[in-house]
Parts: sequence; C-alpha cells; structure tokens
Amino acid sequence: MVASRQLTDPGNAPAQRGRRAAVLQLLRESGTPLGAAEVAERVGVHLNTARFHLDALVSEELAVRGTAPREEPGRPKVVYSAVAAEGPEGARSFRLLSDILLGVVAGAVDDPVAAATEAGRSWGAYLTDAPPPRSGSGRRRGSGG
Repeated sequence: MVASRQLTDPGNAPAQRGRRAAVLQLLRESGTPLGAAEVAERVGVHLNTARFHLDALVSEELAVRGTAPREEPGRPKVVYSAVAAEGPEGARSFRLLSDILLGVVAGAVDDPVAAATEAGRSWGAYLTDAPPPRSGSGRRRGSGG
C-alpha cells in the first residue's frame, strides 16, 4: 500500500481544522459580511476568541476585513468575509510546485545558480520587452494604412 500525502501549503493548514475551520465555514456560507460578535455567537465562542480566529484568517488571506456602512455617526462596524476559494479543493499549492521544480533543476544542471540567474534574466527581458497591454500603433485592424 502506498502512503498518500496531502499536497497543500503548510500555511493553509491551521484554517482546516477546529474552531478556525468553523469560523471560515461560517464566513463562506454567510450571504453578507459578519461582525466578530455575530461570529462569536454563531460559532459558540467568546468574542475575543472569534476576533483571534478572524484576524488569523485575514493574515492567512482566507478572509478580508471591511467596514459596514453606517447611517448614524460613530465608529463603523468591522466586518469579515471569506475570500473565494480558487477551486473545488481550495487554494492551489504553487509554493510546493515551485519547490519541486527547483529541486529538479538543481539536480539536473551542472550550475544551478547560473541556470536560475539565466531564468531570471529571461523573465526580466520578457517583462520589459513585451508591449504593454492595449498598446499599438494607433491603426485599427483592417484600415489598410
């Protein structure tokens, strides 16, 4: 039997279990942004615990913080919303992919530093040599002139 590994970035792991997962799920299922007090009540935790998990989700870029519009004077209410998942399984692990590719390159070439330097130069040339979006000579297609 072959052991299976989950191919996700370690930075996303804390939000996938426990109370933080419940907070994230609540934000995802809510039709509107929620305040910390609403989250605390619905998840069944202390207000400070809800704030702790909400701040962690914001720092993990799984949620965003905003303010609710107010009709009367005073401090606006801070609200939270989940960031849309990037696919059916959630965020993709591009960091893991880049680590794997770097390992392959490092093992396949005689001078990995030179190969990485050349890749960086090629990418930089592509970025500087490519025309900016929607730039052109001003002629319209089919104008013939």
